[in-house]
Amino acid sequence: IMPSLVGSEMCIRDSIKALSPALRDIAYLSFVENCSAGEISELLDMKINTVHSSISRARKIISRKHTENNQ
Repeated sequence: IMPSLVGSEMCIRDSIKALSPALRDIAYLSFVENCSAGEISELLDMKINTVHSSISRARKIISRKHTENNQ
């Protein structure tokens, strides 16, 4: 693995840790474990639309934190 990818992955994991517990679980399953929204929906017994919304919200929060840290 290239060092830049390792650093980026660590940054994402740190950002996930900063999320609320509900978003953290969904983000971890989606971004780290590469689970589909359908799989997450089944695992967490949630509606798939809620999972999609949560993934989108987590992605925006992580992106914002990543942008703030790189300025």
